[in-house]
Amino acid sequence: MVTITNLSKNYGKKILFKNISLNINRQEKIGLIGPNGSGKSTLFSLILQEIEPSQGEARVNKDTYIGYLPQEASFKSERTVLGELTEGDDLIMRLKREKEELEEKNQAGSKHYGEILHRLEALGYFELEPKAKKILMGLGFKEKDFNRSIAQLSGGWQMRCLLGKLL
Repeated sequence: MVTITNLSKNYGKKILFKNISLNINRQEKIGLIGPNGSGKSTLFSLILQEIEPSQGEARVNKDTYIGYLPQEASFKSERTVLGELTEGDDLIMRLKREKEELEEKNQAGSKHYGEILHRLEALGYFELEPKAKKILMGLGFKEKDFNRSIAQLSGGWQMRCLLGKLL
């Protein structure tokens, strides 16, 4: 959940927005649109706590994931297109490694192992590859592109890959 209370941001005398209040509840997905210079990127920077507000606050619950595609994204990856979508989430990869370590230690029956499986399931890990392929196809990638290095793609296709990763 994201809670924004009386949030204001100004740069000198220029006021981008004033006294914004808003709740974004669990499972809600939102988009933010507006003209250039209206404060969209600034609002996301405030929510992500990258910058300080002039007034008010933006709070994000600890288990909330915010996907954000910046206007000017620089994308450096050694992965393939499909690999970025299936291996690019740090939390999922950390849980996967932890799961594998427990399996190597023959602790697959432990309570902790069950908790890791539950978290991986909640994060969609077990459906990750088929879902990633479907998303990539929906973004215009061909199956032959799945194993291409991201470094070989144009900036526009890299942005599509980033968008796919968020989705």
